[in-house]
Amino acid sequence: MRFFTLAAALTSVATAAPSAARSALDVKIESAGNSGQVKATITNTGKDNLQIFRHGTIFDDAHTEKAAIEANEDRCWLASPSSRVLGYTQPSRSLQVYCDLYWDDLPAITSGCHRQDQSTTTLHETAHLREIAGTADNCYGYDNIRKLTTAQSLYNADSYDMFASAIYSGC
Repeated sequence: MRFFTLAAALTSVATAAPSAARSALDVKIESAGNSGQVKATITNTGKDNLQIFRHGTIFDDAHTEKAAIEANEDRCWLASPSSRVLGYTQPSRSLQVYCDLYWDDLPAITSGCHRQDQSTTTLHETAHLREIAGTADNCYGYDNIRKLTTAQSLYNADSYDMFASAIYSGC
């Protein structure tokens, strides 16, 4: 069921292309065997190039590479009930894993200042990917981020999710 959320998100990205070009965009979502993985492929079958991502984002100047996103109990071995692990990223493998706590205890999005939800957690974990920003976990939480230097903050994953949350919530 969790992979249907990913599939729906990929489909919404594909349908964000201009309406005149929709027939030239082929979206395939398929199961990758019995592993529970889903493979999504978006192919431009038309003659003209399509822009499916918004201008002014990280996708403008950087090549986009694949990243595996997992929701698998076998990969959440470090997430014991007492550890409160929401998910983790292995940048060397371009792998993100989201554990039960992420799916079961977090709302998709909140509108309060400095709150944690699935959207901020996903942004935090995505910032760790080398293809995106290659950040570390220098510290967690708003109060601790305010103590970082600018250089430290640029390489801190929580800085990105706290910034996005503040913009969304109007903090």
